[in-house]
Amino acid sequence: MIALLTIPVYIAEKLSHSLFAMMFLSGGIATVFTLVGLWFSYSYDLTSGASIIIVSACSLGVFLLLHTYYHILWNKGLK
Repeated sequence: MIALLTIPVYIAEKLSHSLFAMMFLSGGIATVFTLVGLWFSYSYDLTSGASIIIVSACSLGVFLLLHTYYHILWNKGLK
């Protein structure tokens, strides 16, 4: 469950500019991960903890791909 404490904070840190915004954004992201993971767990009869972490890890992967792609495009546009 350490992933549920670190992944939303990492994403929120990259998206916010203040500690106040980061705290609320990471709480919202963690809530969304938990609700989607619980829904996924209920729908497919899986364990809830693993489902929440899988949702968090997949979301982090998508975020990192989009974040990297955005920065590559942004840096090419500035040159």
